Amino acid sequence: TFGLTRFGANETGNINVRTVPKALILLFRISMGEGWNQLMVDFASVQHPYCTTGSHYFEGDCGSQQWAWTLFISWNILSMYIFVNLFISLIYESFS
Repeated sequence: TFGLTRFGANETGNINVRTVPKALILLFRISMGEGWNQLMVDFASVQHPYCTTGSHYFEGDCGSQQWAWTLFISWNILSMYIFVNLFISLIYESFS
């Protein structure tokens, strides 16, 4: 969804979703809670005239506020509150 979106202030050459490995780095960073809301705002706030629009969503490089809020908040709930807690409980259980 955000593979063609222009970079905001918080995206860099390694923290973006242009390729699968870089997207995994971004998702890992978001999972740990480091600046996920700033990245979400960056992907949501790239709007015209700072980007080019097309007749379809996937033909332009603008962001989408609806998709950014939906995807980032759902990933945050899944990863930060469920997966990380399961991982920590697995480590805790192995020591006891």
